[in-house]
Order: sequence, then structure tokens, then C-alpha cells
Amino acid sequence: MTTDIKTIIADLNAKLAATEERRAQLVTERIETSFDAHTGDAKARARLNSINKSIAEIMSEAESLQEALASARRREKVAEHEAHLEKGRADARAALERIAAWPDRAAKLDAQLAGFAAGYEKLKADMAALATLGAPPSGVMVRSACPRAIMTALQMAGLYQEIERIGFLAPHERHSFADIVGGWSMQVERWAQARLGDTDETEKAA
Repeated sequence: MTTDIKTIIADLNAKLAATEERRAQLVTERIETSFDAHTGDAKARARLNSINKSIAEIMSEAESLQEALASARRREKVAEHEAHLEKGRADARAALERIAAWPDRAAKLDAQLAGFAAGYEKLKADMAALATLGAPPSGVMVRSACPRAIMTALQMAGLYQEIERIGFLAPHERHSFADIVGGWSMQVERWAQARLGDTDETEKAA
């Protein structure tokens, strides 16, 4: 929706209001003039004729203003609809731009988690070796401290409550970030395409 059409509508409304006000004034004057005009007063008769002509012209003008207003409001609705569609297209393009890096980001997250798991296995092996030597820390301390470090990281990522609620996952419930992001990307792409339609293809062809 453009500012211009709103300005036009406001201007047309002001003109219509002024026209109606002028018509009301003439009707009042006609009422005051009619008796004399129809009882032999030539001057009043001439004025009445002039009033009637002016009222007819004003009524015609008012009708044309109403028609212009109706047309302007239709144009406004079309402009609003097009603006809504354009916002949808802009949102769709922004969403597609946002997910463009997802595959790479998911691959990095999966690699980082795999690296964490491998690193943690090495740490557990070190702890087991120290235990055989009789060196600290104790197994109880290790089993308590390591999960706390993991939970600290999960809390910082805002995932602690979700993971605590999910609990242990069966094999068929386990997914990588690549699996999850792939499905989400398809959803976003379908959502975006519904808003873009053939617009982008048309723009490319042009």
C-alpha cells in the first residue's frame, strides 16, 4: 500500500464533505426561497432556478466523487494485497538465505560432538589408567565431575531441561544434526516456495 493512494482518498473525502456541505447550504436557501419564487417574486424565481441548477451540478459532482472514492479504495486494497504478497516474498527470500548455511553448520556440530565423544573416551581411559596406579582422582569424583561439566555446557546452550526430559534414546530415536537440519530445510523451502511462487523464476528469465 502506497502513501499516495491514502493521500488521494483523504483528498477525495475532503472534497466530498465540502460538496455535501455546500449542497446542504443550497437546500436550506432553496427552502427559504421557494415560497417567494412560486408566488410571483421574479427575483426569487431566478434565484431558485440558479439554486436548483447548482444543486443538480453538486449532486452530480458528489456522485462522481463517490465513484472516485470507490475506485480509490479498490486500488488501495489491491495495493495492500500486493504489499502483503511482496512482504511474503521478502520473508521467504530471507528464510532461504538464513538456512543456506545450515548444512555446513550441522556438519560442524556433528563433527564437534563426535570429537567430544572421542575426547571424552580418551579422558575416561586416562582416569582408568590413573586408578590402576592408585593415583587420584577417585572414580566417584570422576563420575560426578564429568557429567557436571557436560550439564554446564548444556545449560549454557539452553538444552539442559530438554535433554533431561527426553532421557535415554533408543537406537531408532537417535539423529544427527545433519538429519534434523535436512528435514527442517525442506520444510522452510516448501514454506518459502508457497510465497515465492513463480516470481523468482520469472525474475531469472528476465
